[in-house]
Amino acid sequence: MNSKKKLITLITSVALIVAIGVGATLAYLTQKTDTVTNTFTIGSYETQALSLFEHKVVKNVDTGDYAKTTDTTTTGNTYTAILPGTTLSKDPTMTLAKNSPSSFLVMKATGLNQLPAGISVADLDSNHWTQITVPGASANDTYYIYCPNGNGQAGYLTATELSSAAVTTAPLFTRLSVASSFNGANIGNLVFEGCAVQYGSDMGTNYMTSVVSALPADFIA
Repeated sequence: MNSKKKLITLITSVALIVAIGVGATLAYLTQKTDTVTNTFTIGSYETQALSLFEHKVVKNVDTGDYAKTTDTTTTGNTYTAILPGTTLSKDPTMTLAKNSPSSFLVMKATGLNQLPAGISVADLDSNHWTQITVPGASANDTYYIYCPNGNGQAGYLTATELSSAAVTTAPLFTRLSVASSFNGANIGNLVFEGCAVQYGSDMGTNYMTSVVSALPADFIA
């Protein structure tokens, strides 16, 4: 009887030792992934990404007309001794640099709506530029937004097309016409300024309100 108890005890003890030994050698398998690091930088326009220019002009001393040359200027032209019945070439145009974000382009014209009698814009391009209302703007300023598709509908230049090359707009107009009845009244200065407003998917389809609200204060003042 005592021999049986000892045998059972011994077998149980051996079984425990084996179980403990197996438990000590088992371990969960592990594997570590490589590190994935996300880097965020703030988007922006490049310095001088937006430019406004017009072609330089030269006066025909015989006719008094001013015709454009192949050279451009970013500071403007000077017209002297203007004669009745002549044409003054002037073509304010904007360029947005390659790799710029999707953008609306707005041009501000100061003095264009207050030309004296006998001086008029001969061919404002209403297919590519449509006038917009900017609350708080001076009565001497008019604002136009670019219509990339040439259909008179405001739109934006896409980042896709800007990824391959800079985009140059159609000019706002190409010439001023001087009537034969012009009496030599002071024309004053015409000043043009451009602004690019980034397109945002949250603008929906009401582009005008979003673009106007995004215009910088010093562009309106």
